[in-house]
Amino acid sequence: MVQAERRGHKGDQWLRDRLIHERRTAERNQPSADSFFQGLLRSRNQGNFRGEHLKQLITSFEERVLLEDDDVLVLNKPQGVLSCANDSVTRFGIAEVSRFVRNTSISLVNRLDVDTTGVIVLGKNEDAALRLSQQFAEKESSKLVKVYLTLLDGEFSDTLPRKVTVGIQARGERKMGIVKTGHYNPSDKSVQRSETHFMPSILFQTSEENPDYRTLTGVQIITGRRHQIRVTAAEALGLPITGDQLYNPNPSGADRPLLHSFGITFTHPRTQKRVIVEAPVPDDFITALSQMKQVRIYERKKQ
Repeated sequence: MVQAERRGHKGDQWLRDRLIHERRTAERNQPSADSFFQGLLRSRNQGNFRGEHLKQLITSFEERVLLEDDDVLVLNKPQGVLSCANDSVTRFGIAEVSRFVRNTSISLVNRLDVDTTGVIVLGKNEDAALRLSQQFAEKESSKLVKVYLTLLDGEFSDTLPRKVTVGIQARGERKMGIVKTGHYNPSDKSVQRSETHFMPSILFQTSEENPDYRTLTGVQIITGRRHQIRVTAAEALGLPITGDQLYNPNPSGADRPLLHSFGITFTHPRTQKRVIVEAPVPDDFITALSQMKQVRIYERKKQ
């Protein structure tokens, strides 16, 4: 039955080939404890990534486990750590640390930006990773719900759209940009359709003397594109994320983009039961909110 199900999914062979390649690479490159920490130290000294963040992840790994069984590992990702290694940047990320700590082949299922915190999902065997990856690959599957929490610079006015559908296109190596619907050819592979639902929650004033506002906002992404929330908030809404040095022209208020992967709902690869996992809001996010004055609570609207 499993084989029949797999044959019915377009792209399964590509997914399976990728997972097999990742597993073999992990087994071939699995470092010893000594070489792992020596590599960590060398990378930190070279300034290739924030080694202290990665070291903290290793030492507090068990505290960051949100869910784990024989098939699935869900972690609360800290800021400053990549989802997986990039040979040109760093040798270690969440995936590599997980393989080292658990001493087994583990495959990354979803990715978060280096400074985005929160729920990140990994598969603990080839079959589980394949089935989970299928859910994430089916960008608009009702089986998968991804909800983020963010703080936007500015007031989310009632005239702004809460459901935003735009194209997203690379602008150089680091940044993405939006292309409004109707302004690009759907067959243009350089532009990817994206759909983002914004749910403004609370409006804050930065201080009694300062009239600047920030809006605590929930976000559900229907598709999963690179920098989707960050670029859509900045360019489509004109409300960049607080602290985002890439898309916010005035990135004050935080040392990183205040974007947190709050919760993911998916179907368990073995039991087929619905699984809901949430990650607690990090301290720097809570601190930023506590330093402002609450002005307004938004009414919830149907999408």
